[in-house]
Amino acid sequence: MERTHSIVLTGGPCAGKTTIIKEIRNHLESNSKNKVISPPEVATYLFSSGIGLDTLSCLEFQILVFKTILDNEFRFASLAESLINKFENVYLIWDRGLLDGKAYCDLETWNKVLNYFSLEEKDILIRYSSVLHLESVAVRHKDRYGNHNNEHRQEVSPEDAADSCHRTFQAWSEHPNLMYVPAFSNFSDKIQYVLRKI
Repeated sequence: MERTHSIVLTGGPCAGKTTIIKEIRNHLESNSKNKVISPPEVATYLFSSGIGLDTLSCLEFQILVFKTILDNEFRFASLAESLINKFENVYLIWDRGLLDGKAYCDLETWNKVLNYFSLEEKDILIRYSSVLHLESVAVRHKDRYGNHNNEHRQEVSPEDAADSCHRTFQAWSEHPNLMYVPAFSNFSDKIQYVLRKI
């Protein structure tokens, strides 16, 4: 039985990924036999470092995001393996994964990214145990959408955010363990739903 688990949390903007990842960590690590590793979202990390689409072309930016995610996955997967002798289960919880890039560029650019790394989408899908797609609040509760908790969010309107949410779901649609998490009217219900799935 696998003792390391690689789980992607993806979805549209303002879906609660960051908060829910913290809740997952608290929930799983309430059992001292579990360890959770959850690196920050790469695109936001790059934006906050001053690197974005005002600096790089879309293709250059997507290649940089992809490479950084690959580097993180290698580094933290190695760390997870080294912790198996200390913990019964080690969970790698990713705030977005490699396939998220597909939702943020056109198909020609995405294919160039895959070609650059000599990968196919099927190679990416098998890297993750499961994928939880968190529906953006913009899909069902437009009045609650905003970027107050992420100044680097690119989607200005609820319509843009809902479209981004749909594109992200489509990007991951071939994963065999893809779970769709709706935007409940009460956010605590969404958290509990995710914890049950985990």
